[in-house]
Amino acid sequence: MLEHISISQELSLLAACDLADDGALAAKIDAAVQSNFDWDRFADLACQHAMAGLVADRMGRLAQHAVPLAIARSLGGYLQTGAVLQLSQTATSVGLTRALEQAGVRSIVLKGMALAHMLYPGTPHWRVSTDIDLLIASEDLAAADRVLREAGFDRRWPSADPPERGRDMFLLLANVYDYVHPRSGELIELHHRITLNPHWTAAGFDELYRTSAVIATAQGPIRGLDGAQLVSYLCWHAFAHAGFRVKWFCDIVRALRRTGARTGAELCPAEAGFPQRHIELADVLVAAILAQGLDEHAAGPVPAAAARWRHQVQRIIADMEAPHDLPTTRSLALLPGEVAFRLFLARLSPGAKGKAYELLRATSDPRDVSLLRLGARFAPLYVLVGPVLAIRRYVLALAGREDAMPHLH
Repeated sequence: MLEHISISQELSLLAACDLADDGALAAKIDAAVQSNFDWDRFADLACQHAMAGLVADRMGRLAQHAVPLAIARSLGGYLQTGAVLQLSQTATSVGLTRALEQAGVRSIVLKGMALAHMLYPGTPHWRVSTDIDLLIASEDLAAADRVLREAGFDRRWPSADPPERGRDMFLLLANVYDYVHPRSGELIELHHRITLNPHWTAAGFDELYRTSAVIATAQGPIRGLDGAQLVSYLCWHAFAHAGFRVKWFCDIVRALRRTGARTGAELCPAEAGFPQRHIELADVLVAAILAQGLDEHAAGPVPAAAARWRHQVQRIIADMEAPHDLPTTRSLALLPGEVAFRLFLARLSPGAKGKAYELLRATSDPRDVSLLRLGARFAPLYVLVGPVLAIRRYVLALAGREDAMPHLH
């Protein structure tokens, strides 16, 4: 089945820069030099998938003269910028972790800096991120909010505290508070729930914290997800955005290699309480990427679910071949795409409640709570009234009387 999945030579080499050993990568570079390889497209893909610095470093070490000089110089600039950003974000992650701990708040660093130091030891600047994601227990949200404000960060979403009446509904519709530092511009996402859809994982914060790992950095320790919980979360994260990035699937491969497991299904069985569809799809997509000659020893067996997910995998790869900016706001223009994406997530979501949540999030908006001021038990009403309120906001926006759209998470 995997042989029918098409991946361009440029996208395959991009994945190889992250996942292949030196021998396999050198062989792919030689093949590229001897073929009609599009170096400009390759450089564009590296930038759009946020992998330019990694590509510059690996290819500079293995095949410095194979890459056109102008492209090598351009990618090299990203390497320097990424190294500086990584040092700054690591220091901020460590500092905020300590400040939260001193306030009695346990925290886990998601993605970003945690993955950079855990999965890219010795070269954390290869794994760049635009923000810092922190996970805390929902009951610690108010305390964590105070810590970030005292550390100099301004909260940009939500701009005001949600109303007490309906607060549980607001937190159901929005799992992240956004912060920005006015001087450095650093962005923080404070998660009070690990995924937007609360039914995607059965593990609560206590379980995630118990199975997490302390990760050493040059500036001090941070804590990140590990093992099966990390892989399951990375699979959800890779599919939870209306746009797919190669580096997210490279994260999955590296996390699996860290455990010694060859597939997510092997590491995260249904008997242990893990939903399976998102893991099955990730396994098939990863197998398709690894089958491109990245490393014959690392390529796992063809997943049993390959036939079921082949068309979906080809669609995701097509999206990777022509990446676009991820939408961060909601609008009527983006509505058809968001509905289609919610249907995709509903297919992956476990159980009736998981699928119903995708309907709720497609039709409702956290800002609806400020008008309705009704709690989570009125979720069906939000589904019915949400589209009407969306049209109202659109009209007000045209008149310049509506706040900016919230970020999509």
